[in-house]
Amino acid sequence: MKIIILNKEFEGPYLNLNDIKTKGGVFVVVTDSYGLTPCRILDTGESGNIRVMLSKHRREKNWKKNSEGYPKFLAYYESSNNLRKQLKNQIKREFNPICTYS
Repeated sequence: MKIIILNKEFEGPYLNLNDIKTKGGVFVVVTDSYGLTPCRILDTGESGNIRVMLSKHRREKNWKKNSEGYPKFLAYYESSNNLRKQLKNQIKREFNPICTYS
């Protein structure tokens, strides 16, 4: 399945981190929503290896605390460090994820 965020096709949502590739990219942590949108963005970030970053992330407890059920993960694979940072910052500005600054 593909999810479009800021005109980029993200893969997911995944419940299992093993489904995420060990590649560089931008991740988005989402949870179910019961409003006008099908999901709510909890957090975003970027890394040279998304799966490793998510498996050791310091805000994991915040994701679980703020989730309706279990947090789910979206992935957009991008090798360019600069492009990853730009996209992560755009997502933060546009969606103001609840866990990003905690």
